[in-house]
Amino acid sequence: MRDSLNNGVSLQQAQETYFAKFNHYSYMAHFVAKILGQRPSHVLSGWGVSELIVAYGHYANEQSYQNFMDWKSSQENAPKPKQPQPFVVQFISQDELEEVE
Repeated sequence: MRDSLNNGVSLQQAQETYFAKFNHYSYMAHFVAKILGQRPSHVLSGWGVSELIVAYGHYANEQSYQNFMDWKSSQENAPKPKQPQPFVVQFISQDELEEVE
């Protein structure tokens, strides 16, 4: 029986689909390789663990700092609430009323 929600793939085939789970090193290699424009397998096979951890920490910190600065600058540029008027109902004299008109 074909299921239209699974793009024509049978339910049994959909259940047999394998979704890869990255371990910590694979995740770090994918992150660093994406930034450097390399393949993750090249990073995993050619780099040492210490190089990978230092590079990941450096690039992750840069990205986190950039996100923080973007957030901080958006807070400064946010529209400030207008200063409320000191009185809701202003009591003015007849002379002040004539000056306004």
